[in-house]
Amino acid sequence: SFCGFSLFIMAVSFLMVIWPFDVPGLSVLGHYPWDGLMDNRNAYVIVPLLCMLFVECRKDVFRAVLPPWMRMFFWILLPVLALYNGSRTAWVLMIVILLGHMVLHMRYFLRHIFPALVLGGCLLGALLYANPGIAKYKNSQIQVMGRTMSTFSQVIKGEDYDIEQSFHKYDHDRWEALSEGWALYRKSNPILGIGLGEYKQYANAKYKDIKEYIITIHCSACWLLIETGLFGLASYSSFYILALFITYRRGFQRQADLQQMDVFYRSFHRAVFGALIILAGFSLMHEILYTRYLWFILGMLMVSSKLKRI
Repeated sequence: SFCGFSLFIMAVSFLMVIWPFDVPGLSVLGHYPWDGLMDNRNAYVIVPLLCMLFVECRKDVFRAVLPPWMRMFFWILLPVLALYNGSRTAWVLMIVILLGHMVLHMRYFLRHIFPALVLGGCLLGALLYANPGIAKYKNSQIQVMGRTMSTFSQVIKGEDYDIEQSFHKYDHDRWEALSEGWALYRKSNPILGIGLGEYKQYANAKYKDIKEYIITIHCSACWLLIETGLFGLASYSSFYILALFITYRRGFQRQADLQQMDVFYRSFHRAVFGALIILAGFSLMHEILYTRYLWFILGMLMVSSKLKRI
């Protein structure tokens, strides 16, 4: 149901691009960037990232849980989603997930996933050709990534660079938020941090006369350290590592007596393990612990202990 609802949102967003029509509550789905009614592209894109793992869960050796047409439709729409959502972090993680599918299931990837992605790429090209005026705007994220990589190269070489021209405005604001948070942490108790929610209050007070500003530190590990100190960071890290260990053991540990009824159990835990890795990767560039996706994954982990009994 989770993957099905995600695919429904992607499909409606796509329809709103090629055939805009006024439907209360749904018309905004086609607006750039796609945010799936979540008012934040980065918050929304985690949903299809997780679906990239769960759509291929197996109920036995040969058959997946979701029907073939649904899985194919998802992979076809993925290239369109990638460009119209525009999350640079998601681009990197999508490539990682696709490489994982290719390495672990090369034959299946080449026969099913890769052709659907090629078809989706052709569909995306047709959309941009039919409406060339939006192509440059959509590619602005690609241009920002190019400038960012160029700046990193200049830093490594010791060359001078203009930070205002090298990064997107919001990238600069995020760096400022991280620097301010670190300065506050250095003045606080290193064990307990500055206190949960304190940076938001600090930002609201400092930038109250500015229309747009950052109220969260866009790196989950840094946010935990700054607001909850070493104690909070160590507590969460311990829980996260334990979750990784449990899902890896249940999903990847070889068992000589594995029966057909255990295939979904193992496939599911492999997907959850991958989801936890994706969550960690995304949290390096964004603060996502306050969103509902962490609790979605935790809920699956709680339910998973009963899967063998179903």
